[in-house]
Amino acid sequence: MAGNRISRSRTRYAIECEITYCKHRVPPCDSTSGAATLVKTVEEITDQGPGMGSGTSQPQLHAPPTRYRLGKDRSETASAMPHQRHGRTSEHAIGDDTAPARPEHERGRPTLFLTVGLPATGKTTAARRLEVEHNALRLTKDEWVKALYGPENPSSASDVIEGLLIGIGLRALELGDNVVIDYGLWSRDERSALRQAAADRGARVAMHYFEVPPAEQRRRLDRRQADEPGTTWPMRDEELADWARIIEVPTRGELDGSEPIDDPPAGFTSWDEWRGHRWPPAVS
Repeated sequence: MAGNRISRSRTRYAIECEITYCKHRVPPCDSTSGAATLVKTVEEITDQGPGMGSGTSQPQLHAPPTRYRLGKDRSETASAMPHQRHGRTSEHAIGDDTAPARPEHERGRPTLFLTVGLPATGKTTAARRLEVEHNALRLTKDEWVKALYGPENPSSASDVIEGLLIGIGLRALELGDNVVIDYGLWSRDERSALRQAAADRGARVAMHYFEVPPAEQRRRLDRRQADEPGTTWPMRDEELADWARIIEVPTRGELDGSEPIDDPPAGFTSWDEWRGHRWPPAVS
């Protein structure tokens, strides 16, 4: 009986160590429920009594699910995630096995991921995957605007929400955490401001651009409006055409980071100053 008690004690200690690890590694949306489930499992296992002796198998923690990747071979992703088939990202795409190893001086640095593109091009799908694969804080503006304003989408409030979330993201970078900003970021100035802010905090930037043909974009928007009306807003074809003319598509140098960051626009002494103008702290 004493041996059984020692075995159960060791088992409890080992699994509780795994729980502590999971609390830090599992994405925020799953950590509470996942940890609670593991705690319950530990209590059930360690309270079984003599059956937990040396002759029984130890409890197994399940490995994380397979991660879908975008790379040169898209067959797996295309079959499992058809809505992402036409998406285009930077040269070294998410999980691309051909991407070179990061230089030694970049290892251990937090990363700011930027998803760039028009609506319904696959940005948030990729942002959610980056969140999991890189244990990152994901900041998707539309989720916050929807929660606060429902069917409305006021531009003034949207700009303020973007700015507040950017502030949270920059603070997370300072603390050493990876961050995903999932806004669209149609203008080069917006992207330059965030590239500079990341550099000022010792973080690297990974920019991903997404685009799909107009017909596919319309199909996705219609499907989303029909299946999940609470997650989006109606968008007219005329609006989509206007936005396609407005967006400043990232250059290859922006995407791979080889292009120097621009100087701030005329009238601004720094990108921090411009950022406060573009994303005001309060609704006026």
